[in-house]
Amino acid sequence: MSMHDLSVATLRENFDNAFARAWRDVDRATEDFLFVRVRDDPYAIKLSEIAHLSADRPLMRLPGGAREALGLAAVRGTLVTVYDLGLLLGQGGGAAPRWMVVSRLPRVLGLAFDRLDGHRRVPASAVSPITQEQGGRHATEMAVNGDDGPRPVVSVRRLLDLLLPSVSAFGDRIDG
Repeated sequence: MSMHDLSVATLRENFDNAFARAWRDVDRATEDFLFVRVRDDPYAIKLSEIAHLSADRPLMRLPGGAREALGLAAVRGTLVTVYDLGLLLGQGGGAAPRWMVVSRLPRVLGLAFDRLDGHRRVPASAVSPITQEQGGRHATEMAVNGDDGPRPVVSVRRLLDLLLPSVSAFGDRIDG
């Protein structure tokens, strides 16, 4: 191998490594969110908690189900129970929500909401914890600053814990 080949190989490796480091730094410095509206209120959902997003998906109503449960939806060959996010957050009923996200977590559920405001990648410094006194609800534990002010971040994990307290991530009944 000549000195010229070695320097080209070294330059190539340094070039590639610089890009790899830059992406790792970007991953640590930012977070991705879906900005949504529940009724007319702004919220955010961490993109890392979402496996699927859709609009106008047909639902099969379940007789005698909980008020918050809108019904079942077929998503990629799996039946998913879809809940009205507004009712879960303590807001009154409204028109049937148009949009739905499906959780990425081991216990899958759908959350229906009224409007999609879009995807935002924000600096990690734009995310801060909120307390009950600051308007935090049982399913929100942080807020993200957007163009239109702070938005509570809906925690899909916390909603699952509230909705399914007696079922493990593997679908087994937990006695307690």
